[in-house]
Amino acid sequence: MSSRDHGKLPLKEKNLLELKKCRRKKKQEFILGVIVLLVVDFIWVGSAELSDYIFKENKYDKPYFTTYFKTVFFSVYLIGFCFVRNWQYQIKQSCTRGLPTKKMLKEVSRVSQGPQNEHLRQQAISCETSATSTPGYITPPKFENMTDDEISLNGDSQNKKVKFNDVREVRSLAKRHAEAQILSRMSHNSVEELRGILLSLDQKLPLKETIKLSVYFVVLWVFATLGYQAALANTTPSVANILSATSGIFTLCFAACFPSTSADRFNFSKLLSVLVSFGGVFIVCWTDPAKKDSTVNIGDLYAIGGAILYATYLVLIRRKVGEDRKLDMPLFFGFVGLFGALFFWPGFFILHYTNVERFELPPDLKTWLLLILNAAIGTLLSEILWLWGCFLTSSLLATLSLGLVAPLSMAFDIIVHKVQFSYLFFLGVAPILISFVVVSLLTHYEGYDPVMNCFSKIFGNTKQEPNPDERESLLENDAVA
Repeated sequence: MSSRDHGKLPLKEKNLLELKKCRRKKKQEFILGVIVLLVVDFIWVGSAELSDYIFKENKYDKPYFTTYFKTVFFSVYLIGFCFVRNWQYQIKQSCTRGLPTKKMLKEVSRVSQGPQNEHLRQQAISCETSATSTPGYITPPKFENMTDDEISLNGDSQNKKVKFNDVREVRSLAKRHAEAQILSRMSHNSVEELRGILLSLDQKLPLKETIKLSVYFVVLWVFATLGYQAALANTTPSVANILSATSGIFTLCFAACFPSTSADRFNFSKLLSVLVSFGGVFIVCWTDPAKKDSTVNIGDLYAIGGAILYATYLVLIRRKVGEDRKLDMPLFFGFVGLFGALFFWPGFFILHYTNVERFELPPDLKTWLLLILNAAIGTLLSEILWLWGCFLTSSLLATLSLGLVAPLSMAFDIIVHKVQFSYLFFLGVAPILISFVVVSLLTHYEGYDPVMNCFSKIFGNTKQEPNPDERESLLENDAVA
């Protein structure tokens, strides 16, 4: 269908087409989010194995230093201030106590009207022309003496009949119309580029709000990462991964208390999926050949604490921000790295003098390179992708994807280290993969709760089923609430 035919469609059909486009876009974003989360799982497997190698094989058992190094590495994103114009404009906006972005955007949009709005542009120009004669639009006249070169241009012949004045009158637009003066001298491409920057800024969180958000969440992120790193130092990666996967249960509880979207609402099917996933992860890690006798380990407590903080961090930031388009994620994590470096360096002295962790720099170049590689890929890239996948899907699905790290890490051992696992291992992998797919579908089809439907059918004889009109009324009331 051509754009001309589309313009002749009735309003109802146009709305239906827009609704279909919106649903198609939402579906594409959801599929992209699932793919992103799977990529993050593979990155985390490599990062966990690399951390385990640094702590145990390379004999550099420093969880706090590793966490601090990874956090500081986030500040690399702030180099973007040298290249990203949106960030540069936000600095100017903050330094000048807030430029009139919306006013400027309105003026730029008026100037950059396309051919379809040519009559509006001409109307605006005519209104502007007529307004120049009104007081206050043009400043009072000023008189300046002309230079000798300018006087010579008028001709210095003795036979001229007309003698020009050596003083010229200067008039200019008022300061409140400075934007129009600047835009009138810019090319069309420059105006369109400026319009894109202003539109992006208008949809993003302001620089000050992004900085405040990073200050609030840097503590949660650092302690959550520290818990996971300490777990890797005291247990195997498999045990650390199984306990980190419990963050799905905590996320379900927190998201039910503080829902950010309808996809985060509690239902029995999601609860059952999380429990099944956790059971599968437990079976997989229980059959780990490297696992020693079952003992209560301090590393287990570190992992559980990190899981709670991860769930809190993820639910609160999604509730605080809302849509992913509002948060400039590289800018946010850049300030997380900056404030992490400023706030947590005293921890080295506390841990050093309490003999919890002696402060020692990496002994050789190899350890430095491993730390940089782990921070660049396992933290810098993976955190951005994970948070992006969370925004594209839901906080529950993003956290539940952590459960896939355990079977993937064991699959890595099968392929690379030629480790043999029992049949219980494969029995544990199945519920993890199934629950991941089920939660993906439950998140996509909001309000679908097959477990609750089964209970309703079983115990339906004790309660009368509401008629369609009553059901529609209940749905409307729920939407209003």
